[in-house]
Amino acid sequence: MRRTMPPAPDFRPMLATLARVPPAGGDWVFEPKYDGIRAIAVVTGAAVALLTRNGNDKAPQFPELVAALRELRAQVDADLVLDGEIVALREGEIVRFEALQGRMHIEKRGAIARLAREQPAAYVAYDLLLTGRDPLVADPLWRRRAALEKVLRGRETERVRLGERAGDAAELMERARRGGWEGIIAKRAGSAYEPGVRSRHWLKLKLTPQEEFVIGGWTDPTNAARRLGAILLGEYDADGRLRYVGHTGKGFSAAALRSLQAALVKLERDDSPFDPVPHLVQGHHWAHPRLVAEIRYAERTSAGKLRDSTYLGLRDDRSADDLRAAATASAADSAETERVDDALREMEDAGGGGTLRVGDAAVEVEHLNRPMYAGSPFTRGDLLRYYVRTAAYVLPPMRDRPLAVAYFPGAPGKRPAYRQSAPADTPAGVRVEPVQAGKERKRMLVGGDLATLLFTITRGAVSYDPWHVRIQHPQVQDYVVLDLDPMPGAAFARVVEVARAAGEVAEQAGLVARLKTSGRAGLHVYVTMPPGTPVPAALKAAEQLAVRVARRAKGVATVERTAAARPRGSVYVDHLMSRRGANVAGAYAARNTPHGTVSAPLAWAELSDHLDPRAFTLQTMPARVREVGDLWTE
Repeated sequence: MRRTMPPAPDFRPMLATLARVPPAGGDWVFEPKYDGIRAIAVVTGAAVALLTRNGNDKAPQFPELVAALRELRAQVDADLVLDGEIVALREGEIVRFEALQGRMHIEKRGAIARLAREQPAAYVAYDLLLTGRDPLVADPLWRRRAALEKVLRGRETERVRLGERAGDAAELMERARRGGWEGIIAKRAGSAYEPGVRSRHWLKLKLTPQEEFVIGGWTDPTNAARRLGAILLGEYDADGRLRYVGHTGKGFSAAALRSLQAALVKLERDDSPFDPVPHLVQGHHWAHPRLVAEIRYAERTSAGKLRDSTYLGLRDDRSADDLRAAATASAADSAETERVDDALREMEDAGGGGTLRVGDAAVEVEHLNRPMYAGSPFTRGDLLRYYVRTAAYVLPPMRDRPLAVAYFPGAPGKRPAYRQSAPADTPAGVRVEPVQAGKERKRMLVGGDLATLLFTITRGAVSYDPWHVRIQHPQVQDYVVLDLDPMPGAAFARVVEVARAAGEVAEQAGLVARLKTSGRAGLHVYVTMPPGTPVPAALKAAEQLAVRVARRAKGVATVERTAAARPRGSVYVDHLMSRRGANVAGAYAARNTPHGTVSAPLAWAELSDHLDPRAFTLQTMPARVREVGDLWTE
C-alpha cells in the first residue's frame, strides 16, 4: 500500500550553528546531543515517516519506532510532527551511533525485524511542530516545549521518550563527557522554529574532536564479508614525514567499503609510506599516501595515537600534499616566530634597539622599553612581541590586502597620521605592491607576512587596518563592515542589542556574519559578500543592511550621519567603514587604549549583557585563542 503524507508547510529540520563556547545569558536552555540520527517524525492516521535532514524516510528501517509513534498518535487522537533523534539502546540505555549503523540501509524485511530485536532504538523528542491541524513553528520554543510535554505526559515508553533539558551548560557538558555523547545543543527559549535554516538561535557544542588524516594502507579483514579490515592513518610532522597515528575499522557502510577498497587497491605499493614503519600484527597492505579521511576520535594517547576512532568519509577538497605543506609551513612559521621573539628579548635587555631580521627583511627597531603610547601600561616591545606570538592567527585575515596605516607619534595627545602609501625607505623584504586607489596608483604595504606587519609597528602603528579587497581583485569586495558606535549615554548593553539585530538581519538575507569587538567601546559586524561582488554593490549592500538593522532595533540604532542629529544614548550603525581604504582595525589588532585592548573575534554565543570588551587585551588574547581557537579565520 502506498504511504501518503499530509500536506504541511515544511518538514525540514531547523539546524544549529557550530559554536566553541556555551552562550552567556539566562535566555538559553540546553539539551543533550546524543550520537544518533536527527529525524522529523510525521505521525498521521495514515502513515508514519521518519525524515532525515536530506529527506530520506527511515521508517522502514525502524518498525518498532513506527509502532510506538502510531500508538502515541492513537492516544493523543491527533496528527503530530515531532523533531527529535533516533538513538541506539543497549539494556535500555542510550549508546553510540555505531550500534545504529547496521540498521541504516537494510531493506530485507527479515533482516529488519531481526535487527529491531537485536539492536533496538528509541525516538527522543525535543520539539513539537504540529499537533492536530495547528502548526506551532511560529511559537516560541518555551511554548512548543510545554505543548510537547503535554503530549507525552503519561505516554512515554522505552521507544518514545521526552528529551532532557537543563539550564546549566557546564553541568550538562560534564555529563556529556561521562556519557560519551556527541555534545550538547543550546537553544534560545524565545526562538521560533525555522525549517531548513541554520540559525544562531540554536548552537551545537561538540565534544569529540575531528581531524583529517592521510590513509597509508589497510589491513586484511577478519570477516570474509568485508573487503578490508581497517585503514591505516597518518599525519605529517614538521619535517614532512608521515607518522602513523593508528587505524580504524569503524564508520564504514557497505558502499563506503566497496569504493574505498577499490581506490586503495589502485594505490597499493610494496613499502611503507610511514616513517618509522609501524609494527602491525594483522595482515596488511601499504598504499601511496593520496587519500585524506575525516576521522572522529575520543582522544589521543600519550604516544599520540588515536583512541576510539571512527571513519566519517573522504575529503575530496583536501589532498595529502595540502596536509604536508600545512604541517611543514606551520613548523617553519613557529620556528621563525620563536627566533624573532628571542631576538626582541635580547634587544630589550641590551637597551631597546637594533636590527631585527624577519624573513628576508632587515627591520630597524628602537625604544623597545618605552610605552607604546603615552600612558600605556605596555611597552613597544610588548606590542611587537604580541604580534609575533599571535602571528598564526593575526596574519591570515590581512593576507594580500593593502594596509591603511595609522601612525601614532610619540608625543602625548597627538592625533595619528593616516597613510595609504608605503614609506619611501621601506626595506627590501617588506611587501610593497602597486595598488589602484580610485584614479591614483599608489605603492602600498600589503599584509600577510610578519616582516611587513612588524615594520608598520616599528614606524609607530599600533593596529593594522586592511582593505576589504585583495590586490588580485581590487574591484571585488569580500565583505562589508557595520561599525556599531555607541553615542554618549549609551550603555554597552545597547551595542549588544544592535549587534544581535545585525546578525539576524544578515541571516535573513542569507549572508554569513562575523562578530568582533572594536577594541574600544563598540562592536564590528562583518558580513561576507557573495563571490564576485563589485565594490560599489558592496557599499550599497552595506547601506541597506544598516538601514534594516536600524529598523529592527528601532529606538536604539540610528543611521543618521550627522553626529549632532543622533539621539543621545543611541548606537550609530556606520556602514561607511565599508568604503575602500577605511581605517578599520583588523581582527586581533591592538588598539591605543589605556587598557591595551584588542579587537577580539567573538562567537555569537558570547554576545550578552555581561560582555566586557576590556577583558580582551594584549595580555589575555594569546591564552584566549589557545582556549577557544581562532574564531575569525575559519
